[in-house]
Amino acid sequence: AFSVPVSAIKSMIGESFSASGALALSAAVGAIRKGFIPPTVNHNGPDPQCDLDNVPNSARQRPVGRVLVTAADPYGQNAAVILGGRGW
Repeated sequence: AFSVPVSAIKSMIGESFSASGALALSAAVGAIRKGFIPPTVNHNGPDPQCDLDNVPNSARQRPVGRVLVTAADPYGQNAAVILGGRGW
């Protein structure tokens, strides 16, 4: 799991309710097109028992091939979309 970067834009934009999925999708398209991974701001440090490659506090420049975007609402509706750029 450590080789897959993990980020959460909600830390930058707050709770957007029904717009959160569209905003996350927009950030994913930007990440693929511009070659950067947005940060999870106010990330205080990794959990030693959780082996994830978090992207804390500042964006990471690197090519992005695919992005998984998930969204959920409090009523049990869930969605997931995988985006990929050209050549991936």
